[in-house]
Amino acid sequence: MSRTSSPDTESVHARTSYDATADEFTVVVDAFPASIEDVSVAVGRRCIEIAISRADGVSDGYISPPSRAHVFTDDRQAWFNNGVLTVTVGAERSRRRAVRDPFHR
Repeated sequence: MSRTSSPDTESVHARTSYDATADEFTVVVDAFPASIEDVSVAVGRRCIEIAISRADGVSDGYISPPSRAHVFTDDRQAWFNNGVLTVTVGAERSRRRAVRDPFHR
């Protein structure tokens, strides 16, 4: 997903991890010195969008599932504690079948 950036926009720096046993994808972002009112999180089946309003502009980021075969589920939680945002989202393999190439065996 591409997005045009203006001079007052920068990317969110996030640490991600995937627990295959629990089918959970976790994103951790250092949002300090922002407060909870400055943070926005939106989750779709193929993307987590995080935006943080700061005095000098907006930081935003788009995070994809752990692989192209995965999608995010409705199992979602988010915490904001001492300037650290943690988002945990369920992740499962997509039930959509891959298109087979009839010329590739």
